[in-house]
Amino acid sequence: MRKYPQPYYAFVRQLKASRSYDCSGRLSEMNVPTLILHGKTDKFARYKLVEEMHAGIKGSKIITFEGGHRFFMWGNIRFTDAISEFLESIG
Repeated sequence: MRKYPQPYYAFVRQLKASRSYDCSGRLSEMNVPTLILHGKTDKFARYKLVEEMHAGIKGSKIITFEGGHRFFMWGNIRFTDAISEFLESIG
């Protein structure tokens, strides 16, 4: 079994695509409750970008977790509780 399930070439292509795609100008079109979850040490989605996303999506909420890009794998209880609370708050 490989360490990472995604082939390396696919990871490189995904990284290249994500770096060249910018839809920030359309964030204001989102008119649904939005929860933004972020790992404090995420090297792929820096906090500055998360703040810009939050500013562009009216009424969005940010919750920051310890860890990096895959923060949800370690703090599962806090992660799932945050999602549950958010979903309950929007009815």
